[in-house]
Amino acid sequence: MSNARKRSYRCPKTIKVVRKIVILIFVFTYSTSFAQQIDTADERFKVNHLEFHEECIKTYHVKSMSASNRTKKDGQPLKLGHEYYNWVFDINGLLVQEAHTEADIMTNVSDTIKNIMRYDREQKLTYQTQLVGHKIKTIHYSYNFEGKLVETNMRERLNYGHNPPFIQRIDSFSYQQLSDSTLLKLIFNEDGTNYREQQYIYDDQKRIIEKKGRYLRGDIQTKETYKYNPQGYLIEKIVYQDVKKNLSEKYVFSYDKMGNINKVKTYRDDINKRNIDFIYFDDTLLLKAIIDQDVESHELNILRFEYEFYDKSSSDHN
Repeated sequence: MSNARKRSYRCPKTIKVVRKIVILIFVFTYSTSFAQQIDTADERFKVNHLEFHEECIKTYHVKSMSASNRTKKDGQPLKLGHEYYNWVFDINGLLVQEAHTEADIMTNVSDTIKNIMRYDREQKLTYQTQLVGHKIKTIHYSYNFEGKLVETNMRERLNYGHNPPFIQRIDSFSYQQLSDSTLLKLIFNEDGTNYREQQYIYDDQKRIIEKKGRYLRGDIQTKETYKYNPQGYLIEKIVYQDVKKNLSEKYVFSYDKMGNINKVKTYRDDINKRNIDFIYFDDTLLLKAIIDQDVESHELNILRFEYEFYDKSSSDHN
């Protein structure tokens, strides 16, 4: 088994510095790969995690990263928080395990959500397990020869007892290319009933600019729109959970000169709710901290990161 040690590293300029990030800690989704193709993110468990660029993780042999939070209310000193995060990567730079622990200071009891992922030879997600308290949820992903997701098989049960009852849900997917810029995704339940559809609209650079969803029962319609800067980085995402109600959540992204995301502003119905800053180490491209500020209360939630690396004799990034 390889030993591991903590250290810093620098991503070379030949590697795209903009990281593929899915940050559900702050209830928004950003993924550079999602702009290029239909991702499995729609069907993945919604668990708090950061997901970095696999090539960068692989090149510098990142084994794990962890974070703990601190909080600060207006006019009060910084306090140690009660949330802990951990992400584990394989040697290919793929996220294989993540955990989020939150301690209740009143009861001195901790709750942990643990998520485990497995991939195929093409590095597509094929299996996922989530442990929450006494419940265990598993989901299997199947793909067609084009690499598109065609089925998810989810099973949820209690994590104790002999042959506990379980809930199972199987969804299947088919695709229709409506035009050069529009792809329709049809979603079916285990009975073969088409209950939902999603439409993906791309620009001439194959970046997604709009995603429209519709539940066929109840006719609930959703919509997401995307805007990019001249460098191709996502700068705005607007989410409508119900188009008829016209209630929106907007996320505005900004970047530093190196292309690292350094700020996200979130809006609800055009009112600025949160400002999220990303801080990096001065001499590396490692994320040092995330500062999440509630605009109205000025309360801060700060995540500080630590790293552990596979010990590789071929690497000299100390």
